[in-house]
Amino acid sequence: MRNFTIVFLIICCSLAASAQFTKKIAFQQDIYVTANLGANYFLSEGYRQYTIMQALGAVGRVNIGYRFDPVFGIRAGIGITTHKWPDITKNMAISSFSAENLTADVTVNLLNLLTEYNPNRVCELSVFGGAGVGHRDKAVFPTDNITYILRAGLQADYRLSPVLSLNLEGEVNLVDDNYNNLIDGLPFDIYPAISVGLTYRIPTTRKVLKTIRVNYQQ
Repeated sequence: MRNFTIVFLIICCSLAASAQFTKKIAFQQDIYVTANLGANYFLSEGYRQYTIMQALGAVGRVNIGYRFDPVFGIRAGIGITTHKWPDITKNMAISSFSAENLTADVTVNLLNLLTEYNPNRVCELSVFGGAGVGHRDKAVFPTDNITYILRAGLQADYRLSPVLSLNLEGEVNLVDDNYNNLIDGLPFDIYPAISVGLTYRIPTTRKVLKTIRVNYQQ
């Protein structure tokens, strides 16, 4: 009987050392502003004939977003892009042009979706997708162009302070095939982009409770 009691106590202690329980923690919704600068690569008619450096342009964007849940959020942005395109109709002469755009995205925090929510996490990884409208300036073309924009991408954030983060963003944008004033091949043009920037978060007074599972070790 004595041996049984000792074994029983050892098992109970082992279970207690690795016990799990759930608790509710408050997720504080926030509004945030991001500012990014980077580069884009314009892919259109004749892209197999030119190099990346011949079609490399710049991209800049400011977003205002709202995180209403640990996983999901929304944001709206205004951006400016400059493009270079080796014109296959003009012996690969470089056409330089620019555009302004308005976009709206849905954001999904992958780490909070796939793992336990952790308000103290230093690094975050999110995906986003959305749509918008762009205005390509006349520049070297006969007329301006108004285009749809379909976009998707991936963003990584590194927290510098409770309200400030460094972010790295990669995205792919689809625009109208007439974006460069030439319609041929696929019914759209593409410009992938990569950018770096800063995110400033403004906590709101609204909070939601999030249930998480906690591992407790004695």
